[in-house]
Amino acid sequence: MSFQKRHGFSNTREYSIWIHMKSRCYDIKSDNYKYYGGRSIIVCDKWKNSFTAFYEDMGSQPTGKHQIDRIDNNGNYEPGNCRWVTPAFNVQKNGNAKLTMKKARKIRALYKKGGITHREICKIYGVSVSVVCRIITNKAWKEEAKK
Repeated sequence: MSFQKRHGFSNTREYSIWIHMKSRCYDIKSDNYKYYGGRSIIVCDKWKNSFTAFYEDMGSQPTGKHQIDRIDNNGNYEPGNCRWVTPAFNVQKNGNAKLTMKKARKIRALYKKGGITHREICKIYGVSVSVVCRIITNKAWKEEAKK
């Protein structure tokens, strides 16, 4: 009997996340290996060798959009350093993110002031036109509603 049949989760999003997590860390052909395995990020033995152990520690995704996140970006995939987060949180948390909320506010202010194109804003902040458009329409880097 194969391992996949024993736990019954082989067709779930969590199982796919587990497989991809290991691929990023150990498969040199993975597009993201350089950011994980290439930086010596590993999956703890407990999780690497057992999807069931991973699932028991992490549980189900709160929603189908949640992603696995390492609290310490330089730390390993292991209990105590991993959690489920939304994609928006993950992008904002990422140390390589080009923007901050302060920069998003400046982008909105530049746009509101006028006299500058989307492309010029893109060049200033090193982001794409779609990112600028999403910020201006408050679909990205959302401002909290004032109470």
